[in-house]
Amino acid sequence: MDNFEAYEYVIKPKSNPKTKLIKVLLVALYIFFVFLWLVFAVVTRIGVPLLALIPVTTWMLVFATWRYSNVEYEYSVASGVITVAKIYGSRSRKKVLELDIRFAENILPLGEKATERFIDDFDPQLELSYLSSRESENAYAFVYTEEDGTRCVICLEVLPMLMKSCKMYNSAAMKKLG
Repeated sequence: MDNFEAYEYVIKPKSNPKTKLIKVLLVALYIFFVFLWLVFAVVTRIGVPLLALIPVTTWMLVFATWRYSNVEYEYSVASGVITVAKIYGSRSRKKVLELDIRFAENILPLGEKATERFIDDFDPQLELSYLSSRESENAYAFVYTEEDGTRCVICLEVLPMLMKSCKMYNSAAMKKLG
């Protein structure tokens, strides 16, 4: 009997050094872009008409790139299938993962030594993380092997609604570590 109850929620990653570096590099890119326009205006000696293009083209560059420094993860769950999408700057959405809970070999809470040891012993070839932070109390690892033999670990934030689906669709995977 399938549960056709569907729900979704959004996880916003906490600021970390990588996202801060991306933002600093983007600001440096915008400054360098304006500097290049000014150099071009001086070299070609048509500075006044080009001055009008600088704000417009800089705004276009910011509009096209800044969204990639603000990423959120949207989890959608329907009939035991978790779909994860990245949302860039609250505007564009890109589906990055579709995971059927029934195929998970293990569903383990992160942050426990036994889980970390198990994942190290499993030696995943592909490890993906869609967490707000690795230290989150709701962080879980979904361990599975793809049809081609690739060992995968996917880290997700498991809120109570998703925990209920995991227990319903694959309770055996949640009891394997111990």
